Amino acid sequence: RSSDLRSVDWNKLIKRAIEGLHEPSGSTLKNIEKYLRTQSDLESILTNPGFQRRLRLATKRAVNNGRLFKDGPLYSLNYGTVEGKGSHKYSRASGVPFPPVSLLPHEQDQQRDRKS
Repeated sequence: RSSDLRSVDWNKLIKRAIEGLHEPSGSTLKNIEKYLRTQSDLESILTNPGFQRRLRLATKRAVNNGRLFKDGPLYSLNYGTVEGKGSHKYSRASGVPFPPVSLLPHEQDQQRDRKS
C-alpha cells in the first residue's frame, strides 16, 4: 500500500521540509508538518492517521542520530561541520564528525582512579 508509513524515508521528508521552509534559525515541528501537508506527491501518506505521530518519532530519531539539531522547539539540519552550524554543504560524504568530548568532573575522577 502506498499509504504504509513504514516504507517512508522520513529523513528525506524532514530534510525536504526544512530546506523548503528556509527558516534560518530552524523550523518547528508544526511548520515541518504544515509544509509536508502542502506537497501533493505525499497525499497518500498524509491521509494516514499515524502520520503526525510517525513524523514526531522520526524527528526525535534524527536528533538522536545527529542528523538534526534541536534548539528548544526549533529543528535544523546537521550538515556535518565540526561547529555544527553555518555550512550548507556536506563537508564529508562519510558520517557526521563528532565534536570534542569534555569529561564531567566525576568522570575525570574515574579516569585518575583507573591510571593509579
